Amino acid sequence: MRIRFVALCLLACACEEPAPRVASQAPAPALAPAAVVNGEEIPRRLVDEAMARRVRGRTLSDRDRDRLLRTVLRDRIEAVLVDAALRSRGIRIPSEEVTLRLARRQEELGGDEALRRFLKQTGRTLDELRGEIGREVGLARLLARRDPLRVDDAAVERVHLLEHGDVTPPLEARFSLILQRLPPDAGPVREKQTRRDLQRILKRIDGGMPFEEAAAQFSQDTSRKAGGQWEYIEIPLLEPGLRAAVESLPVGVLAGPLRTGDGWVLLRLDGRRKSMDREAEARRAAIRERLLAALREERRTKFLKRLREEATVEVAADLR
Repeated sequence: MRIRFVALCLLACACEEPAPRVASQAPAPALAPAAVVNGEEIPRRLVDEAMARRVRGRTLSDRDRDRLLRTVLRDRIEAVLVDAALRSRGIRIPSEEVTLRLARRQEELGGDEALRRFLKQTGRTLDELRGEIGREVGLARLLARRDPLRVDDAAVERVHLLEHGDVTPPLEARFSLILQRLPPDAGPVREKQTRRDLQRILKRIDGGMPFEEAAAQFSQDTSRKAGGQWEYIEIPLLEPGLRAAVESLPVGVLAGPLRTGDGWVLLRLDGRRKSMDREAEARRAAIRERLLAALREERRTKFLKRLREEATVEVAADLR
């Protein structure tokens, strides 16, 4: 019986098909890097993923696809060069600052949803955008450290003149006065008496009496409560008698008695300046910012070009 059971087992084993041999699969060869920049590899996977995001939902011709591929690769190479330049000069942008600038960018775009649309349209990831912001800030600091950006007032004025013409603002004057009023029909006797009254006040001021005290005590103008002082006013708006005086007097000098439409005055010029034209100043500020932005971009372009010329860059044969 035992012999019979063993024989049956041997027969069953003989009838079984031999297990197929599983061929050992060799690992897929690793793709060559898309580029090697000063010995640092740019993995092809990163370029392929960036391309996939930018092409998603678009139909491109072969020519446009090649152009886009070269743009993506150029951006990657530039990022490697800038990062290396910042490291070599010890420039590091804290993550907190990048976060703040990203929040500002998000606000400029119009909020969280607008930021998501921007990332989708441009084929960027949030990490890529953060990296770009950090590099731009670092690059701006590096270039400013080498040669601070400056735009002189003359350059701003030249552009303002070309774009808006000659809009020289009028002069303004600030002055203090002591007024002795006279009616329009005052006769010669009254004129002479009022003029003498002011001459006596002038002698007291020359003798040491503060002008503000004399104005508070003797002036018949509404400015007496402020020591006779007027705030800045455009000179062309003044009546002829006052206008001639404030145009010619040195600052701080007391003149008079002077005849005006209201009577006789003692006048002290306290200051002279160009009129504040807020619209013109806003235009000049915008022009200055434009010139700075253009200068900043020019320096950035030249610096990146020099980095590329001095670097050793090897691009994969199929991506050249």
